[in-house]
Amino acid sequence: MNGNQISQDEKYFLACITPKNSEMDFPQKKIEVDGHDPELEYVIPQEKKAEVLKKLWPFDGKPPAMEDTLQCIHEGKTFKVKDFKVISVRFVHERLGYRFFPMLASPFYRHSGGTILDWTSTNEEQTIINGVAVTVMKKDIKPVEA
Repeated sequence: MNGNQISQDEKYFLACITPKNSEMDFPQKKIEVDGHDPELEYVIPQEKKAEVLKKLWPFDGKPPAMEDTLQCIHEGKTFKVKDFKVISVRFVHERLGYRFFPMLASPFYRHSGGTILDWTSTNEEQTIINGVAVTVMKKDIKPVEA
């Protein structure tokens, strides 16, 4: 599998956490995605993006503010939340069949496959330990005295 393609396991997890009744009534456009087949991106007017983010936000609590700056761990770059993308993902499962669902993605999705699972605060530092991404709040990191 190409490093910028999302895996079936990741699609399964995203399908499970995407809020029910998350259908989108926006036009779609075909986008070229590095390393795999073209996909469909929803064309969302900027004035509707806060509403869409709130509707699709899969976690407890409020979504970040549209002007907040986050980082995509796949791309290693920061972005403004208002620049997020919504991709129409076809999920296929041997027992569940298939369905399409809207997936929140970073603005860099076309190049590195960053989804909402890959967004991190710029106040966090991420490291990989035994293949598992571990996030530590920078404010919790204290210098070690010699």
